[in-house]
Amino acid sequence: MYSRLPKVSLEDATRFLVAIDSAFKAELEREETEELTLHCVMSLFAQYFGKNGGRFSEKQLRQLGEWLNFAVSAPGELENAVSTCFLEHTRQLKVNQLLAPYLSKLAKEKSHA
Repeated sequence: MYSRLPKVSLEDATRFLVAIDSAFKAELEREETEELTLHCVMSLFAQYFGKNGGRFSEKQLRQLGEWLNFAVSAPGELENAVSTCFLEHTRQLKVNQLLAPYLSKLAKEKSHA
């Protein structure tokens, strides 16, 4: 699905995460920060997923896992935001085992799953 590694913009990432679960849009709209960054969006999604991940379908989890695997596959801002603001917190949020079947070896290493 992600054979090339184009630069992923903030808008691309936000659009993808909202497409995975449209209720996440409300979380973004509640954020009072004037300018969202990839790191901010991934932190918000980590909190959101920590509360709501248990209701994600297998399809949603698979799509999220594929995207996370893509995100960590090449150094850059997206990799850093996904690794430090989402994957590193999956254990604390108690969603690491929920995501583990869908993550690549590299993504699991970054999540410590």
